[in-house]
Amino acid sequence: MVSNLILVDTGVIAAFYNSRDDHHSRSLVLLNNLRQGIYGTGILTDYILDETVTLLFARYKKADVALQAGEVIITEKLGKFLPMSFDLIKKTWDKYQKLISKGLSFTDCSLLAVAEYLECNDILSFDKEFDGLINRIS
Repeated sequence: MVSNLILVDTGVIAAFYNSRDDHHSRSLVLLNNLRQGIYGTGILTDYILDETVTLLFARYKKADVALQAGEVIITEKLGKFLPMSFDLIKKTWDKYQKLISKGLSFTDCSLLAVAEYLECNDILSFDKEFDGLINRIS
């Protein structure tokens, strides 16, 4: 079993970059702790990169904010970058078909597939839909 890994969900990163977000203050603490290694090594995927930069630009129309967040992910300042393989995408699809009715997005299911693949038990997320599926730190 691989230990000391933690998945990072889009909402935590997006809240960090939006001072008006209800979770902004908490995201500052969570990402600071992550950078200090308190939770172990963060794992971010290309799906999280895509969702984060798309959300930040679509919601706030500030290219600099989206680009800054993307740069932080790409340069692995929050943890290791894990591109999704075709096998992981297929596992994601299987999970999505089972969990869509519980409110999980395809990207959420991709995190669960990655968690299973890496034998990772923890995620930094504000999404309660993960409860009962993975240990959520929020």
